Amino acid sequence: MRIKYYNLSDAQYQNLVCCLCKKILGPSTQTYSPGRDDGKDASFTGTAKCFPTWTGKIIVQAKHTRGIVAKFSDPKFYSEKSKSSVLALELPKIKSLVEKGDLDYYMLFSNRTISGEIDIPIKKYISKNTGIPVDNIYLCGNDDMEHWLKMYPEVEVWAEIKPGDFPLTVPATELAEVILRLEKNKEAVLNDEKKREDTPAIPVRTPFPEKVILNTMSDGYANLIKDEIKKALCQNLWVKRRFF
Repeated sequence: MRIKYYNLSDAQYQNLVCCLCKKILGPSTQTYSPGRDDGKDASFTGTAKCFPTWTGKIIVQAKHTRGIVAKFSDPKFYSEKSKSSVLALELPKIKSLVEKGDLDYYMLFSNRTISGEIDIPIKKYISKNTGIPVDNIYLCGNDDMEHWLKMYPEVEVWAEIKPGDFPLTVPATELAEVILRLEKNKEAVLNDEKKREDTPAIPVRTPFPEKVILNTMSDGYANLIKDEIKKALCQNLWVKRRFF
């Protein structure tokens, strides 16, 4: 990802969303300070400049999480049976805006992944409990946000998102690339190792489970790294054996 959204504060994520909306809806997008928002972090009235193809009163909501592998389908975020999920607590606020005539369209942003399988059910859930037509609801997760920021990199500048403000982390995909390059040149590496009499031909490596403990990784982040590396390495048994 361009930005590690989970490293942002709630206010930073809200500001990023609002800056994006000023780009895709229009500069007249009204933004609000973090805190009690009555169901809205930004609003826009008129015809959207770029996206979506809506004309009317648009309400924007940003929901940030510190979860590294968070999903829209997480029960704590969305559950039709729960009255305390994030969405369940938002529904009365949204419905109130609809009843007062302040909302025709609803845009919900969250730094979570969203699948095609869950997109429509969530929209129907919001529609059923607020009266907003399904087609008047837009859900934006990490994938869409990545696309928007690639299309409009200036949004990051407006939001003052600076890489130096966050911890230095190495994405699992980049680790996989390093390992693949080592594998490509494994013969040269092994031959060089054999020439050294004071070192073993194959150095002792720390097993991945021990690395998790030594680096105090959470289970979720450790599993994310393993999944991404395994996808990148595919069936390369030599690298898989030496890494894991």
